[in-house]
Amino acid sequence: MTIEPFIQRLTECIVDGPVSQTVIADYCGVTKQSVGGWKRNGYISRENLMKLSEITGYRYLWLKTGTGPKLIDDPDKNATEFRTEEYEGSYVTGSGSLGNSDEGQDLIEAIAQAAASKQINKKALAHLAAFFRELAKG
Repeated sequence: MTIEPFIQRLTECIVDGPVSQTVIADYCGVTKQSVGGWKRNGYISRENLMKLSEITGYRYLWLKTGTGPKLIDDPDKNATEFRTEEYEGSYVTGSGSLGNSDEGQDLIEAIAQAAASKQINKKALAHLAAFFRELAKG
């Protein structure tokens, strides 16, 4: 990936987006100076790039690669694209019998979003998996 076009997209999102640099910094849990650094050097974590996408309405994949539509038209699709792009091999909602029900899809989506946003750690995920395995045993 060439850095200049990426920095241009990142800068556009931060400068022309609907929220201030201070709001972006607060939402991402970083300093306003860090956000300024993103515009200068293009160094931003994938998690903060996703948060930037969420708060500004610019699509994650467009920000990262410049492909596809610029703006988010479906937040769930944006989140799915993020998980697919960054966590290849992750469970994709709808694959398997659990994903064939609305309730199952809701559960999978909630767990995937919590894991992707680091609201739930690997140990907690392991406990959840063990819990559901025990339930399945009957």
